[in-house]
Amino acid sequence: MDRWKDTMFLLDAAGALVAPERCAACDARVPFRTVFCSACAATLTSTSTEHRDGPQALHPLASLHAPFLYGGAISAAVTRFKYEGRSELARPLAHLLLRAGPQLTSLAIDCVVPVPLHPTRLVERGFNQAALLGRLLARRLGAAFEPRALTRIKATEAQATLSREGRLRNVRGAFEARQADWLANRRVLLVDDVATTGATLAEAAIAVHAAKAHIVHAVVLARA
Repeated sequence: MDRWKDTMFLLDAAGALVAPERCAACDARVPFRTVFCSACAATLTSTSTEHRDGPQALHPLASLHAPFLYGGAISAAVTRFKYEGRSELARPLAHLLLRAGPQLTSLAIDCVVPVPLHPTRLVERGFNQAALLGRLLARRLGAAFEPRALTRIKATEAQATLSREGRLRNVRGAFEARQADWLANRRVLLVDDVATTGATLAEAAIAVHAAKAHIVHAVVLARA
């Protein structure tokens, strides 16, 4: 893992020489391996891990890790990342996920699974933001990366436009495990960009549990 960290540092340094670092929220110049400029960083609000206790049928996620509350610079960066085609923001935003690194490392994760987009949405956007974040995080954790373990079988509406009840209905039954042996008896970490009600992550976790996963955790950049 240390060798991988050294390699990533060198690659990041080489990239910074070619294209200087920019704030993920406003494009201002920032120091090497800095995600936000000082003005944007001042808008960040840190948060903590949520542990879920009780039967898996009621709480399919054992824990939800989110370094920040949604708003300010995080909101601006995620909007640019997802809706303005700024896929290069995956690298700096993945660094933010690593703020939950010590907690995630203690979970002994076996595999990282990004929350999938429906094929039509994937064609429209050109990339799955959760997969870009998840690939980098899996490397950092020394875990397998399984971007095809789940599939979205239901073309849902955009969650941001719906009420809480509408979000729950919208994603119900939306996911399915492709092959149970990819997930069976494994400690799984779901990755997405933002959690609001947690409905999407919960439905994805239900599908993972149906494939006989040992336990399911989740991590996002921010929760609203």
